[in-house]
Amino acid sequence: MEDIIKIDSVETYNELFGLETRNPLVAVVDLAKATRRPERRPFQYGIYALYLKEFESKDSIYGWQLYEDKAGAVAGFGPGQEMEEKAQTESIQKAHVLLLHPDFIKKTKLQHYLDRYTFFGYRPEEALHLKDKERVKFDKCFDDLTAELERPADQTNLKVLAKLVQKILDNCCQFHERQFKTRRHYNSFFVERFIWIIKDFFYSERAISLGFPPFEYFVNEVWLSENYFCDLIKYETGLMPQEFFEEMILRESKKQLKRPDYSIDQIARLLGFGEETYFIDFFTEHVGMAPGEYRYKKLPRG
Repeated sequence: MEDIIKIDSVETYNELFGLETRNPLVAVVDLAKATRRPERRPFQYGIYALYLKEFESKDSIYGWQLYEDKAGAVAGFGPGQEMEEKAQTESIQKAHVLLLHPDFIKKTKLQHYLDRYTFFGYRPEEALHLKDKERVKFDKCFDDLTAELERPADQTNLKVLAKLVQKILDNCCQFHERQFKTRRHYNSFFVERFIWIIKDFFYSERAISLGFPPFEYFVNEVWLSENYFCDLIKYETGLMPQEFFEEMILRESKKQLKRPDYSIDQIARLLGFGEETYFIDFFTEHVGMAPGEYRYKKLPRG
């Protein structure tokens, strides 16, 4: 018996819960109407799934913190992503689920906007917690989409469905941005940890032997999903993590160049460039002058 339940279509999902499939490309599922429940095994998605979940306990947990927004939670899963058994069990008790087959995305204008919807790659603990007014909007969108799914499928219907789905996904983006704003105090912890990880990597001189760390190194060290990490850093700093990393390298480069006891080759290796020429090209591209010229202008001359 397989350890993972693979969900590669809307029909597969509906069959697991004993529900009818009206449209093989898009569906809104009310799990309260499920006639059966799947075994408690992890799901692996081959489709997109957006869960609108009710809170069933007094407190809602996000990582280590308690939050006051109790109107519901929204969690997304994309193709290739897994929902672990604990999250799967919690999510399927009482939830509405928007299911999207990748072919639905490809057949509509949504294919041009898919990169916006990074929340499909978030972990369950990074879910959106809705405020009351946001929940009202979500319920209205889900109701409108459910009503449209009752109509006969044709080309016009497909366009209308795409617009309604886009409205739901755009609301997710807007509300996630609101959540980033209201959680800035907690977000600062991850930004500060990111900075500490970068500095620790250089000051421990691991860059000399290992070179630049791969992006996954930072993701693992901050305990976040890749998408959430990128979105959080971009919201807090205005830069993507790679851009922020390069800014940190530039700051450290300028700091080290003010030390006359370090050669440019030594600085290059200390920062993980390996070769002096790579460091010179990087520095010149970002600063507009070569490291040697910068050092000459900054070092005091007696």
